[in-house]
Amino acid sequence: MLESAEELPGQAEQAKDAASSEFEALDIMKKGKALLAVGLNIKTLGKIPGFIKTSINGFKEDLTELKEALNELKTTLPQIKTAGSTCATNNLINPVECYKLIHGPIKYT
Repeated sequence: MLESAEELPGQAEQAKDAASSEFEALDIMKKGKALLAVGLNIKTLGKIPGFIKTSINGFKEDLTELKEALNELKTTLPQIKTAGSTCATNNLINPVECYKLIHGPIKYT
């Protein structure tokens, strides 16, 4: 999608440069079809800014979520380190057994 978006300006320039001479060479029916196609394409292109805005907002939300996760990791890193050391001292390499040692039995629901 990104590659296609990057190519659009160049393709639009090429189409603009060739449009006049190509349009004049068409018969009346093909001119009508060409104008209809251009109209539909312009209508579709009008939706791109909204899509880009939505994508940017989604990306901002993803960055915020990542920032919050990193902050949480920073605050819990000492506890994770301590838990890892405890499990290593007890020769536990299985995550479930390590969890049980640190937090107690798992309560299944």
